[in-house]
Amino acid sequence: MHPFLAALSPPRLLFNGTFSTAGASSPVTSPSWTINRPGTLLFESLGGTSPSSGRYSKNGGAFTTITEGLTLAMAAGDTLAIRFTSALVADLIFNLRNNLTNVLIEEVTMTRE
Repeated sequence: MHPFLAALSPPRLLFNGTFSTAGASSPVTSPSWTINRPGTLLFESLGGTSPSSGRYSKNGGAFTTITEGLTLAMAAGDTLAIRFTSALVADLIFNLRNNLTNVLIEEVTMTRE
């Protein structure tokens, strides 16, 4: 990409790892990852066998329910962790997008095995 066009493009929100994870016991919790640039995240397309069981924690705070269309403002250096709670074998799948550019950051899959 031409440097001039790159300067006009909004910065890409990225984390230094993946949220997708699996575990044999509940809750299944992702590592806490740090975001590289400020922006707003969009949680969308919640699905799987237990779509209402997802929670997020920003900067080590209390885990809060993930809902369809949830937006979350993030500053550079903020951290995010995802938790999935299920007493049964189940999964949670959702998309995590940059709300400004609609670029997919990750299709997250969390599985209780």
